[in-house]
Amino acid sequence: MAPWDVVLAVSQRGGRGQMRRAWESPPGNVYAALAWPSGFPGPEIFLPVFVGYLLAEYLATKGVTASFKWPNDLLAGGKKVGGTLLEERGGRLVAGMGINLSSAPETEKLRPDHAFPAGSLAESGLFLPPVPLTADLVKFLQTCYHDCVTATCSFPPLARIERRLAFLGREVLVREGGSDVYMARVLGLAGDGGLRLMRRVDGTNRECVIHSGGITPPLT
Repeated sequence: MAPWDVVLAVSQRGGRGQMRRAWESPPGNVYAALAWPSGFPGPEIFLPVFVGYLLAEYLATKGVTASFKWPNDLLAGGKKVGGTLLEERGGRLVAGMGINLSSAPETEKLRPDHAFPAGSLAESGLFLPPVPLTADLVKFLQTCYHDCVTATCSFPPLARIERRLAFLGREVLVREGGSDVYMARVLGLAGDGGLRLMRRVDGTNRECVIHSGGITPPLT
C-alpha cells in the first residue's frame, strides 16, 4: 500500500479493537485501514494520540462536538462512536479506524467493564454513507498531515491537541494492568504521547505519566 491508500470493508467477521477484543461490525459503519506515511517527526507512540485528535477535528468540521479519550477512543454525545488501532503490517504503519455511522452495539453486547455506552454519529445528526465519509476523511487527514507535520517537520503543539482530549482537568479512574486502579486528575499529554496525571500517593500529590492502560469516569 502506498501512503494514504485506504481499504474500506462493508462489514467484518474478525474485527478487533484494543487488547484484541472483538468488535461488532454490521454494515453501514466505517471499517477502514489506512496506510500512514513514513518519516513522521517524533516518537511513533505519539501517533495514536495524533490520529485520535485528527478524527475529533474532522467531526468538528461536520458539526459534531467530539473528543478523543486517551489512548484511542472517539467520543461524541457522551458515547463511544469509534476507535483507532495502529499496527505495522509489511513494513508499513496502518491505522485501523472504526466509526459508528448508523448503528452501535447494544449495551448487553459490550464488555462488562465498558466505560461508555456505544453510540452512532446519526444520533448526533450526521448522516453520511461510509464511502463518501471515508473519502472525505482521508482527504482531511492528508491535508492536515501536510499542514501540521510535513510543512513544519513537527507535530502540532500539545496545547492544540489537548483541546480535543477528553477529561482534561477532570478526575478519572485509572486502570494500569490487572489490579492497579486509582483516582487521578488528567493534566494533559506528555511529549511522547503518554497521559500526564496528578495522583495522590501517601498523602502527597504527585505528577506521573502513563503509557498503557485506560481511563474511565469515576464510579457513581
